[in-house]
Amino acid sequence: MRGTPVKQTLLLITLMSLALAGTTVGCDKKKDSKPATTKKDGDKKAEGDKKAEGDKKKPEGDKKAESDKNKPEGDKKAEGDKKAEGDKKAEGDKKAEGDKKAEGDKKAEGDKKAEGDKKAETDPEKKAEETKKKVAIYMQNHYTDLTLAKNALVEGNMENFKKSMAQLASRKEPEGVPAEWAPFSKKMAEAAKAGDGVKDIPGAAAALSSAAEACASCHKATADGSRIYATGKPPEVGTTMKSYMLRHVWAAKEMWAGIFGPDDTAWANAVKVMNESPLTKAPGAKERWSKEAMQLAQDVDALAKLGKASKPEERPGVYGQFIATCASCHTALKVVPRGK
Repeated sequence: MRGTPVKQTLLLITLMSLALAGTTVGCDKKKDSKPATTKKDGDKKAEGDKKAEGDKKKPEGDKKAESDKNKPEGDKKAEGDKKAEGDKKAEGDKKAEGDKKAEGDKKAEGDKKAEGDKKAETDPEKKAEETKKKVAIYMQNHYTDLTLAKNALVEGNMENFKKSMAQLASRKEPEGVPAEWAPFSKKMAEAAKAGDGVKDIPGAAAALSSAAEACASCHKATADGSRIYATGKPPEVGTTMKSYMLRHVWAAKEMWAGIFGPDDTAWANAVKVMNESPLTKAPGAKERWSKEAMQLAQDVDALAKLGKASKPEERPGVYGQFIATCASCHTALKVVPRGK
């Protein structure tokens, strides 16, 4: 094709422009072949990456808790039952181990005691020491039984009095009790047996004083028991009926010590306090007490004077009358004495 040079030049430029335009369009199409990434997708991807990174950093406990949370209820229950069963078994094992240890300790203690008893049988000194302990316990039981009987009688409680005397009568002498105690023990047992069968307060008082006299005679013949039963200083003299009664309560204990010891000083202290605080002179006695109670108070005051002049062998009888009078008065006034 022919033409002017200008036309040819324009044609050439046009063709080149078309060629360049086709190349550009092809490149853009190639670019557009990839899926377009929106902002929303980018945010979602970033969030997923962040979660994955967070899961990676989470402690194992948190991961497990999250996993447990997503577990079905049945699995959770089964796992809980399994744990409870394991705990129960562990607790059972621990208890069994404790029981086994306790049983072992008990056996070891028993073996040790048996070994000690066996040694005591072969060791004369050890045997003598064990015998002395048994005899001391036996004597303490006698004193406890008689004191309980005395307290019950002061209250006017015949049932408890008889129980204590029956207990005293049933005591068996342990091996090793000195032979010289035999006659006194026999007399005391007879008095205790009589006390178990009494019908009234005077009979009970007589049985009690007889048993106490047997103990005192034995103490006097074999050892000095007076230091055991000291009762201290008497309450101060007051201006109320209560203060007078408290002094008589103290005197009753001191008289008991004087009988049981025997202890001359204790007996003298007791009757001194009684004579210093006669019940008939107690503030309010005449206004508050019945005629019967006032007569019994006069009897107590008379016994205080008799006790002051009594010989040692007469004291158990005086004491018996004193206790019987106290019991009768408490019964008449329907009171239960305290601090016996």
